[in-house]
Amino acid sequence: LLGVVVVAWRVHASVRSRGWWAIPTATTVLASVLGWLLLTVAGTPLVPLRTVMADVPLSAAAERLVGNLWVVLVAILAGAWPLARGGLSLRTAPMAVALGVAGVTMVSPDGIAAWRPLTTMVMVPCALLAAARRDRAGLAGALAAVVSLAGSPLALASALLLLAAPLAHSWRGGNLDRPHRVTLHVTRVGRVTSALGLASALLGLLPTEVVLGTALAAGLGLLLPMWGPPADAA
Repeated sequence: LLGVVVVAWRVHASVRSRGWWAIPTATTVLASVLGWLLLTVAGTPLVPLRTVMADVPLSAAAERLVGNLWVVLVAILAGAWPLARGGLSLRTAPMAVALGVAGVTMVSPDGIAAWRPLTTMVMVPCALLAAARRDRAGLAGALAAVVSLAGSPLALASALLLLAAPLAHSWRGGNLDRPHRVTLHVTRVGRVTSALGLASALLGLLPTEVVLGTALAAGLGLLLPMWGPPADAA
């Protein structure tokens, strides 16, 4: 958790735009509360992440609390709309995906599972609003946050694939000295992998959240074509 806080501050402090401190501050508060809670229950100053379930005997109520804080931390780091800050959020999104999977598999599986339906109910509208605003980072962040909380290898792969196109778009725009042919191929590969990630994410969501999964598929089917052809396709 300390590493998560350090990365969040380094990434967002690199571009000190208005309100740049809000996301790393929220990350620090959540990570501090989580760390204090887990270490207090464990009774030791150091608990490896892989042994949390064995070393930290959480009650049902405490596990739900940990799950709640963990889910909020994942959503913030993933850059779900309206928290997305473009390329900055994309730099912490892969870490959010790994944190989500780790929380489900090694920290609080029952606690996170209890909050996953509510998280999905919040993130799906956020994803659709981001799509309506043509916000690549916000759309990818919201979907990656939901998918990563499933905790399966397929969920991990889907979440990372979802981030491919926004990361490629950010990489392309971040350095105009790169040859156009290279950036063109990177962008095209990013779109293909993101499409695969979106398809697998919907397939994983539909069996458990039929209404929200159907609404998401229908909404994206209407909104994404309105983005128009890619700039490099002309």
